[in-house]
Amino acid sequence: MKLLPNKTFPHPVLCGETDDYVGRQFQVVRQFSVNDDYAPVLSVDFRISEENIKNLIGEDKAIYAVEVYCATTFVRRTFHTTKQQAIFELNKGDLYRRVEINAFVICSRKIGQYSSENFNHEFGKGVSFDLLPGDVLATAETEVYYWDTESVKPLHSVFSLVASDVIERGIFDVDTSEDVVRVLMHPDDKAEFDKTRHSVQHKPFTVFAFFSMVTEVLQQMKYSETYGGEDKRWYRSIEHKLKLKGKELSPNEGDPFNLAQELLRKPLGLALKALQMGGWLWNLFDSLTGTPSPSCARASKKVWRGIVTLAMVRQWTFSKTIRKCPRKLPPPIGSN
Repeated sequence: MKLLPNKTFPHPVLCGETDDYVGRQFQVVRQFSVNDDYAPVLSVDFRISEENIKNLIGEDKAIYAVEVYCATTFVRRTFHTTKQQAIFELNKGDLYRRVEINAFVICSRKIGQYSSENFNHEFGKGVSFDLLPGDVLATAETEVYYWDTESVKPLHSVFSLVASDVIERGIFDVDTSEDVVRVLMHPDDKAEFDKTRHSVQHKPFTVFAFFSMVTEVLQQMKYSETYGGEDKRWYRSIEHKLKLKGKELSPNEGDPFNLAQELLRKPLGLALKALQMGGWLWNLFDSLTGTPSPSCARASKKVWRGIVTLAMVRQWTFSKTIRKCPRKLPPPIGSN
């Protein structure tokens, strides 16, 4: 619930807009991030300087309450805790555009003869109050957050596979000059890639192919003074995802190789899980048909090992080039 500006209470409330308490404050640090499924995660840190209210929370007579309200989706969620620092998870799709976050301390039990030496003298000397469950003891300033829709879209939404006759078979190139990242492939390679990209059997190949593409794009972002791109949708999307994970990418900070693994939710683990699923399916096939299965898992392992090695070598070569000549890198495809 959001308290009305002119609302009054029959007892003192610790609030920045009133002087019910003298020299005491209640502040809440609120920060949004996303989990591996890109669902909103709210982290809060309660900071209260009134010892009497702190003691009530420690005695389980009062609790912290956080309300998250989104008018666009009509979602209102309230979370309770007695911990100073807490993490609350919301559902994917709960938030869109403007989001209001309110924080309170409320009574969880009936409290008799509550008093504080920090009450404003206008209440009278030695005054005390009887409080009921649900009564508000403290309230922090409302914080407004704008939930960017790019944060809930998967990373591949800003990548597009494009067939190009100028690209040789067996290789690909990355073009960041458009609003989305264009991954250029020979038409025959793109046709084969499209056939296998949604297959569990070929998941390791797909994961690490995408990993090398993302690593290359992060390399270009890291040296944005050379490449530009801040006005592009792909740039804003990746930058926002990094911010939600508490990461930063600049010429002096952030490793593209490690950040790509963060953005792709640990691609090695995803690839190994896909291999396990593939092996389970092949074992089921053996048990049903009685015929030996091909060595699919071993072949897939060789594929993703080769792709990881290629990505590491490319990153090492790129970094050495940057250190030697940071301002003379070739422009991306399509730039003037």
